[in-house]
Amino acid sequence: MKDKKRSLGDEEHTLEGEEMVVKSSFQMGEFSNVGKFISEISQILTESMHLLLFATIEGLSGNDKHTLLFLKMHDAKFHALGKMTTKGSYVLIDLHKYNSYNVRAKFKDFGFVNYSLSESIDYSREDHATISALFGLIENECSRATSEFSHRIIYSYLEILLTVTLRAYTTFFRERRDATREVDTKFSMLCEDVSMNRSVTNPELPSMDNFAGKLGFTKYYLNDLSKALYGRTAQDRIEEQIIVQAKKLLADTDGSVAEIAYQIGFTEPQMLNRLFKKRTGKTPLEYRISLV
Repeated sequence: MKDKKRSLGDEEHTLEGEEMVVKSSFQMGEFSNVGKFISEISQILTESMHLLLFATIEGLSGNDKHTLLFLKMHDAKFHALGKMTTKGSYVLIDLHKYNSYNVRAKFKDFGFVNYSLSESIDYSREDHATISALFGLIENECSRATSEFSHRIIYSYLEILLTVTLRAYTTFFRERRDATREVDTKFSMLCEDVSMNRSVTNPELPSMDNFAGKLGFTKYYLNDLSKALYGRTAQDRIEEQIIVQAKKLLADTDGSVAEIAYQIGFTEPQMLNRLFKKRTGKTPLEYRISLV
């Protein structure tokens, strides 16, 4: 039998089938029956909680994949999780209890928190060892919880864990050219299409959600891929192409700013004005006048 996991807080309940201890602010443990784990953890999760899952995904010929997953309440990723992994370790943190450390903002800073399961990567041996060590350090601090410094120490470990994950994905985007080139090429083609004149019949404003749906990736993954390769987000690249199209229409047609905004796909002309001003420092009308 595995040693029972303990952690911060004074509320403890052991869940049937897994040696997990639920606390008021923090929880960690291991699982070997993913179906039972998902069923039981789903009863615990609240809107303020994040589940960090360091999972083993069985591969062919014993080539197991080790990846870190981030899940939330009612997360669609739970549906696919049972088919991809059989065992792993987890850390469950209640962000509401860590408000003084601004953990919620930290999670929002990292796009990989919202990646789909198919976008997760196989961690290198070195990163796998680092993450395993961090899980061990968190467990050790949870078991001690002897002073007011324990939450601060655990937060520091969590911050390192997020930074290690960011480094792993950035390295993957930059070094795995074959895996990322095709995605980036398709995204670039969609961006280039934006700058071409489009029909005024049922125009659709180019957006991250639209492009992500066409490519089959999350907008968070596309943004991070673009930042790693070009130093700017995928959203930035879409907006740049919208401006290229707007400039072309302002220069080559007699359409009003409102007509051009609707042709591009904006529902309100003022939306084009704001974006154009943000990107160029001028309003569309000022830009057109400058061409004379």
